[in-house]
Amino acid sequence: MSRTHPTKWQREMLEYAASIGVQSPRIEHGGRHPHIVGTVASRPFRFVFAGTPRRSFRAQINYRSEMKRVLREVLVV
Repeated sequence: MSRTHPTKWQREMLEYAASIGVQSPRIEHGGRHPHIVGTVASRPFRFVFAGTPRRSFRAQINYRSEMKRVLREVLVV
């Protein structure tokens, strides 16, 4: 099943990606999970996450931390 519009959870992830410096973030669907794709300092950025948040109240906090970690790795390479 292909989604044409991001869910509320996915929109929040896109907004957060933009706020930490990912340029032109967008959602791509491939495999089991959606990907946030964009560029950071002219380097490709890809972050894979679950399409729906876990029931844990910490899920969004954990995803944000993980996205920042991936961003740091992209900038160091």
